[in-house]
Amino acid sequence: MNTKIKCLSLFIFSILFTNCRTEQKQEVKNVYKHYQTIDSLISNCHNIGIFNGNAIVSIKDTTVYNKSFGYIDGSGSEKIDSSSIYSIGSIAKEFNAISIMILAEKQLLDINDSIDKFNLGLPEWSKQIKIKHLLSYSSGLPGIDYENSHNNKDVYNNLKSLQKLDFEPGTSYNYNNNSIFLQRRIIEKVSGQKFEDFVTENIIKPLELKSAVFDPDSSNKHLVKAFNNENKNDKTERSPITGWVHLSNSDLHNYLISLHSGKIISKESLLILAHTNFQGKQSSLGRCELNDNQIITHYHQGSSYNFEALLYANSTLGLSITMTTNNKNFKLGEIADAIENIIQDKPFEMPKKSVYLTIREKCYDNVDEGISYYYELKNQFPDDYNFSNPSELARVGYKLIEKDQIKDAIKIFKLLVKEFPDEPYAYDSLGEAYFIDKQYDLALSNYKKAIALGGTNGNAKKMVDEIEKVKGK
Repeated sequence: MNTKIKCLSLFIFSILFTNCRTEQKQEVKNVYKHYQTIDSLISNCHNIGIFNGNAIVSIKDTTVYNKSFGYIDGSGSEKIDSSSIYSIGSIAKEFNAISIMILAEKQLLDINDSIDKFNLGLPEWSKQIKIKHLLSYSSGLPGIDYENSHNNKDVYNNLKSLQKLDFEPGTSYNYNNNSIFLQRRIIEKVSGQKFEDFVTENIIKPLELKSAVFDPDSSNKHLVKAFNNENKNDKTERSPITGWVHLSNSDLHNYLISLHSGKIISKESLLILAHTNFQGKQSSLGRCELNDNQIITHYHQGSSYNFEALLYANSTLGLSITMTTNNKNFKLGEIADAIENIIQDKPFEMPKKSVYLTIREKCYDNVDEGISYYYELKNQFPDDYNFSNPSELARVGYKLIEKDQIKDAIKIFKLLVKEFPDEPYAYDSLGEAYFIDKQYDLALSNYKKAIALGGTNGNAKKMVDEIEKVKGK
């Protein structure tokens, strides 16, 4: 090589090396900037009482944020750390769905198999239900009868005595834990192992999820206790079905990254679990956005009593977020949204305290006092609470409907309409409460108002037709 070529090569190498070093420095600077902003966000959420737990954020499998906030129980005597273990609620359902796909990849079952193939001792309707219906919550099975079910045996006996399904499998949607129970029994039948042993051997050990424990009791020193906003610990209560995995947030994050990197099941199997035929409904992986046979986002939120957990993956950004808390405030989704905006250098909203969580107990006891308390909060703390989101009041109203306090629900929905006079869903909700209370004229006028404001995806129109049929009889 002549001298001129050597010099030119060294010059080009020098430019490339310098550019590379500059890009690395800029990336480090951006990561530090993101760390500071994320820390400010979550620290503020902790300080105003809406986040107590662990948060991890990674970009392209590199951790950019990992921190713990708050206490292991309502006493505030001992701090949470990276070894703290939480209930992850419905996120644990992913473990049985993934186990099904592991067995499918080993050709030990097919998701198109009807469940009567596995000799579960169930009635004739089991011939109609396929495994894929259990995975997609479209089996037609009713929900578990929690009042009369205290253990696996009770749940099993109730299914064996079930006379018929609620709907033909595959035609509608019903999110329920009977589907989860049967998935776990099928895994045991096919593998010849207890469900917990199969998951341990095929998921937990390969991924080295060392904190993982099933259905733990209070003797586990790393298991945090869940508590409410009055710092009262939850009573120890168990689900009637077993097989619920509990994890540290570090292991939950490891699980999320491993799942999307193909370490547990293939990308094709993962895509099957992410898909749903029912718009707006959850798949086996929670809520997923798909495009061109790719999972763009994977969002799953789980809760149990005052435990709450969230996992979120965005393949376009290479972003993974997991959060766990033992003081549920329904704010993990808002925090995750803010983190995603921070990573993209976009403006973000600081989450605020929940109006719903703050006033609901007062509304259950005395709705008029609850409404007075709402106005008191709005006058004294206008910037601390989320008064701009109509769903905060709507949730109170629907909880009152669940509790059969219809007259109280009507008062809350009237408040909702007053606070959000241009929101069609406010009138839709008030119309629903009036309909339940058989005040058909008032229901009709509110549904028509909802339609005039733009409608509610056809629901208001459907209810107007329904009311006119009822009135015509």
